[in-house]
Amino acid sequence: MVATKKPALSDMVVSARAASTLIGVTPQRVQQLTVDGWIKLNSKGQNTLRGVVGGYIAFLKAEERRTSRVQSESGLKAARQREVELRIAEREREVVPRDEAEAAMDLVVGKVNAEMNGLAARVTRDIELRTKIEIEVHASLQRISEALEAGSENLASGSADAAADTEDDT
Repeated sequence: MVATKKPALSDMVVSARAASTLIGVTPQRVQQLTVDGWIKLNSKGQNTLRGVVGGYIAFLKAEERRTSRVQSESGLKAARQREVELRIAEREREVVPRDEAEAAMDLVVGKVNAEMNGLAARVTRDIELRTKIEIEVHASLQRISEALEAGSENLASGSADAAADTEDDT
């Protein structure tokens, strides 16, 4: 009796329907993957387990790389778009750089401070009354300073809540 050699499991021939069931797609999809070159046929033009499974795995890996690349390109496009929008807004003076905003606040505070510090002397020569005015002016300047410090912190964090809180305290 002559023993016939069985083909390896990976070389086993399968129908398009069996292949589609095996990889969870339709027979038409198996045919399309074969036409596209993902699933390789044996020398007789038949599907093999190795050809179907290996081809489908290669297709899925390539699809995953394409999807990943598209997502990263999409993120890069969004970042570029955001950068362009910020440049335009800054050019149109809709956005003020933080250091410019802080410089403007410092200028105003310096002027207010200079004007307020000389107020008591301009109002009266009475030392007792001048002292009371100076105490009130100093307290006012302290509150202004605290509000501006909170405003500066808000500029750094991008929040407007603390500025509203300090305004309510007056």
